[in-house]
Amino acid sequence: MLPRTALIKIQRSMYDKLKEHASSMFGGLPPELKQYFQEYQKEFQNFSALSTKKQLLLEVLKSDIILCGDYHTLSQAQRTVIRLLRDSIRLLKRKKKRIILALEMLTPQHNAAVKKFLQGKISESQFLELIGFEENWGFPWEHYKPLFDFAKEHQIEIKGINNPTISKNNSLKQRDQFAAKVIAELSEKDPKACLFVLIGDLHLAQKHLPTEIKVRLKRKNISKKLLTI
Repeated sequence: MLPRTALIKIQRSMYDKLKEHASSMFGGLPPELKQYFQEYQKEFQNFSALSTKKQLLLEVLKSDIILCGDYHTLSQAQRTVIRLLRDSIRLLKRKKKRIILALEMLTPQHNAAVKKFLQGKISESQFLELIGFEENWGFPWEHYKPLFDFAKEHQIEIKGINNPTISKNNSLKQRDQFAAKVIAELSEKDPKACLFVLIGDLHLAQKHLPTEIKVRLKRKNISKKLLTI
């Protein structure tokens, strides 16, 4: 058996096992989460074409609001945003665009603590305590810390977009609506701002957060180009 054929066989076997595991987990999801998952999956059924990194960066530079899917437990999801920022920051600043990093892991009530942390006025441990990181978010801090390090190095603002009244009764749609409201307000406050939004990938099916943002912007008579990654 050729090495490549053997590798494909191994990958196929791993894929089948993961698919079986995902299907078993899927059956136990709450109805709303199951619906979001199904609608998210639908958008991957019709493959169009591959895009290069250069094409992606060109689209980023042409956009005002860049929505990035966050798979919370996968550090590469958070690092993807850093890579996009690193590759585009120089040109964005040349265009005199102010960069704002909007994070689902934070609420707007955390913005004051974020500002102090980025300015070095409070320690990391104080910051995590102030935002109640473990209770309110709980995913690995080491995955998200590089975002704050990068923002501090390049003087990028970080804003929270999550609903401060998060509870079991707080639906995914309500979270979409709240995040869209905050994003639209940030866009209205600074028309030159370029927003990089990091939020759970299930929110990014077009009929969810992207549509909610468009509705909010339309109400404010604001025209912005959205890009979903």
